[in-house]
Amino acid sequence: MKLDSTSSPCSVPTAAAATASVPTPSPASMAFPIVPLPPVLTEKDAAAMLGVPLKSLRQWRYADELRGTYTKKGRHILYLTQKLMNSLFQLRGKH
Repeated sequence: MKLDSTSSPCSVPTAAAATASVPTPSPASMAFPIVPLPPVLTEKDAAAMLGVPLKSLRQWRYADELRGTYTKKGRHILYLTQKLMNSLFQLRGKH
């Protein structure tokens, strides 16, 4: 094994050398990723996306606060994603 004069077998990397190997994230990569939403959500998926309990979503629907944001298919409730989001932003301004 041949050693050159600039490095020793016991050398400790400097802080500059340690940070040089770590890539610095760009501001664009730190932003939230854009994920396309499905046009229609089930009742369970809509509650999960909004981060509210299913019971709250149902109470809002029964109180007629979500008029026009859902459709019934048999016994299933399907929420129209874009209308649901628009309705919730309008409700947020009222309270």
